[in-house]
Amino acid sequence: MRVLAISSYVLGVLAVIAAFLGLMASGNGRRELLSAGAETLLPALVLFLGGLLFIALGRSLAARGTAHAPNLSANSTVSMSNSANDPRLDMMKSMGIPVKKGDTFEKIAREVVQSGNQNLTIPTKSQPAPKRARVEVIVPPVPSSSWLGGRPSLPSGTLWPTRDQKPATFIAQIALHDLPSGIWADHAPKDGWLVIFVDRGCNGAHLLHTTELGSERDFPSGYENIGVAHIYKNIPALQRLFGDPCEITARWPVRILPEEAPPSDAERPDALDDQGKPLYQVWITKDEVGFDLRDPDWAPFDVPLVQALLEKSLDLLTQAENVPQWRLDKRASEGEDLEKHAAKIAELGILFKDLLAKAEAVEQTAANSHEMAQALFQPLRGLQWSKNELLFSLSSSDTFEFYESYARHQYARDPALVPLRIRGKLEPYWKRQAEVEVGFIGGDIRDAFRHAGIDETAVVLDIPSSSLIGWEFGDASRLGVFLSEQDFSDRAFHKSVAKTTHGYM
Repeated sequence: MRVLAISSYVLGVLAVIAAFLGLMASGNGRRELLSAGAETLLPALVLFLGGLLFIALGRSLAARGTAHAPNLSANSTVSMSNSANDPRLDMMKSMGIPVKKGDTFEKIAREVVQSGNQNLTIPTKSQPAPKRARVEVIVPPVPSSSWLGGRPSLPSGTLWPTRDQKPATFIAQIALHDLPSGIWADHAPKDGWLVIFVDRGCNGAHLLHTTELGSERDFPSGYENIGVAHIYKNIPALQRLFGDPCEITARWPVRILPEEAPPSDAERPDALDDQGKPLYQVWITKDEVGFDLRDPDWAPFDVPLVQALLEKSLDLLTQAENVPQWRLDKRASEGEDLEKHAAKIAELGILFKDLLAKAEAVEQTAANSHEMAQALFQPLRGLQWSKNELLFSLSSSDTFEFYESYARHQYARDPALVPLRIRGKLEPYWKRQAEVEVGFIGGDIRDAFRHAGIDETAVVLDIPSSSLIGWEFGDASRLGVFLSEQDFSDRAFHKSVAKTTHGYM
């Protein structure tokens, strides 16, 4: 069309020029030209008008050709802009597909299809995030088919997992029928339980799939609870209350809820601050709840707790007997009767040991009621200790730590074991801890785990260190257990791995 337009335009110009030259040849001047006859003017006029017509036709064809011709420069700019902003190209790069400047998604997709490469999957414009479920501790506790802590329930004949002949720590037992659809891309079994163990050091994991619930299994010889919080190790009263450290972590029932739309970072219960530390943390202090053993509402609620308080009282007596000489001299100079003070200590020591013997006898006969505990505790009321009442001196922060920890443990076993007078003070904090200390199943892997070298594709379990459960993984970290989706499909549970987030929640 462009050639035709140019040809018409040139032909028209030549015709006009020829008409003009013909007219000039007909006469030597303007007067002769005007006096020329029709036989001279008519052919020249026709040739002139025809030339103008061909010029107009050429311009029209040229304009039409411009309108229909592609604007290569503009289209190249749009294509480059679109391809530069197409997230699918970034996905292709991450899959190892070469992407050159100016390439479009459609062009590369066509090349991949033509190459017959069966190992590449062409990404769609947007891919949904892996399905994720929340794991929330139920407060107050109610029976549940899934739980954290405590003991596993295993069918007869199922061996407790070990590594280097050391028993693994039991973490959780998850009822697979509790899981929402889509978790782990539906590669996992649909029935039975997934029993989760972690090796010492939190570097290895063991997953057992059982189709029968079985009976609650006792801890094997050499068992060590890797998640026991430091307060349990540092407070002798807790060791006395629980005896075997394996018993410290109670069994907490959990509910597993689908999480269709994860909340924003600011709304997440496990949100982090700029330093990667928990944005929300619930610590229970004695001042917040008004812990004071002089208050009848805080009286110990069972005999083992009375025993722990009596042992704490004996510790105070021991400290009083071992006062440095310079302090005794100072007190004597201030007029204190040291002999009377020593006699008082000896008297209290006899009382505490007598009550402790009675408490141990009650424990042996299983007469362990709230009323008996208060009867054993009653003689301690009103006793003077130095310048304060004994119970005031006993109402310290470390006393509250083992008091609250023990009450929480008994509460997890059976809420009825803890009187309402105490539950009313502590239960709101336990509920808040359950809201904050949320675990997850499925979903994307946290960056903190990826930085620790995790590249598996499925989150089996992601749980935080928990004040409620009494777990502390690493430096107050999260514990994660992972397995690839392919290994889920192949039931290769022995390939699972575990990691902590090294201080980040």
